[in-house]
Amino acid sequence: MPVDFRPPGLPADAWTLLIEDDPHFGTWVSDLLTKEGRCGPVRVARTLQAARATFAAGPPMLAVIDLNLPDGSGVVAIRELAAVKPAATILVLTAIDDPQIALSAIRAGAHGYVVKNTSATAFLQTIGDLLQGGSPITASVARLLLRELQTSVADAVLPRLEALSEREAEVLRLLTRGYRNKEIACEFDLSPHTVNAHVRSIYQKLSVNSRSALRKLVGDA
Repeated sequence: MPVDFRPPGLPADAWTLLIEDDPHFGTWVSDLLTKEGRCGPVRVARTLQAARATFAAGPPMLAVIDLNLPDGSGVVAIRELAAVKPAATILVLTAIDDPQIALSAIRAGAHGYVVKNTSATAFLQTIGDLLQGGSPITASVARLLLRELQTSVADAVLPRLEALSEREAEVLRLLTRGYRNKEIACEFDLSPHTVNAHVRSIYQKLSVNSRSALRKLVGDA
């Protein structure tokens, strides 16, 4: 009777799909995935077409996907795999550190994004984190993504801030510093009713409904 060497808890039909067109790098990754011990058998596809044929027969538990493929983008493979098996765990392993492409991959369904200059130890740690529910992202890509997101937030918020009147902008400055309405009224020699009206207008123009949301919005911008 054959012995089952699968780790306890690993489903009998669990397997990993590696989409990588470089045979030498593919062998290196495949060996590491096998060494990790929780990924099941590793099947390698070197093209988008081969990957489609492979997971159409039965989607994998884990997919490690390069983005530069001879016949298309790995983002397409991510999107298609996520559609047929939403529970599949997907890691991008690529040489591309462009934040726009990283965002596209994550929006398509990737759970992690790592560049290929990673060490064997770091890669095994990445797989371990991924299988425990983490979302590992290479630090350089994470910084680029954060910068991109901050820019996007600022671009969305600044037009709303510019819509404030001069007085509303002054009131907003004190609101974000923790002043209460009565304190703002005293600061500007206004009636509490007038300050309340300014605050309501600020909330409406900035699409927020609390001071904490207001502080976060202005801080992000």
